Amino acid sequence: MEDQSGSPSVESSPNIGSIAGQRPSAAVRGYVKNLLLEETGNPDFPDLITFPFRPTPINIDTSANTDTLDVIGMSHAYESYVNTANATVNFEIYYNALMMIKEEAFENTSEGGKSILNKKSEEIELQRRFLQALLYPGKSTEGVIGAQLPPCIVCLPGIVTIRAKLSSLGEVHERVDINGNIVELRLAVSFKEAPMARISMEDVLTNGMFRTWGA
Repeated sequence: MEDQSGSPSVESSPNIGSIAGQRPSAAVRGYVKNLLLEETGNPDFPDLITFPFRPTPINIDTSANTDTLDVIGMSHAYESYVNTANATVNFEIYYNALMMIKEEAFENTSEGGKSILNKKSEEIELQRRFLQALLYPGKSTEGVIGAQLPPCIVCLPGIVTIRAKLSSLGEVHERVDINGNIVELRLAVSFKEAPMARISMEDVLTNGMFRTWGA
């Protein structure tokens, strides 16, 4: 399991600014790991994607659910704790094939008969499919009954590392090339935490939003 507050160490690279964020090292940009793919170990489908740029801004919402008990003659109502709503994490993943090519410092304009732009467009498309797939259940012998969305680990180092499920995905295709390949894309994602064990006040004081136990 990766460090609760980040990912395995990767050689650092210079920070590059953009309107959508910065592109520091892979260890800082964040990632999503599909735990179902990790479990099945299918070599045709990688179980992890690393964001090409550090997402920003990142919105985390948490709230408590309570019931109100009205007592006749009492000056006020009493609230009893029911549960804490699953934390939601919302952010935008930005893709720009031209910026990705520039920052990876490619020296050649083509490789194996395929342009570098086409290769980057294919990488973006694969990551888009990776996220789209998190909204569908995996194949199982159970069929329709018992189908569930695949759990994943969402890691944004320094901010959040949780076991979650993708609840929504919005796509904004801002630019494609003359052949229809993706050049610039924004994906708005919303993840809802899916913990495997009870979370207590002491757990939060100790770990904050860095919790993946039960994964």
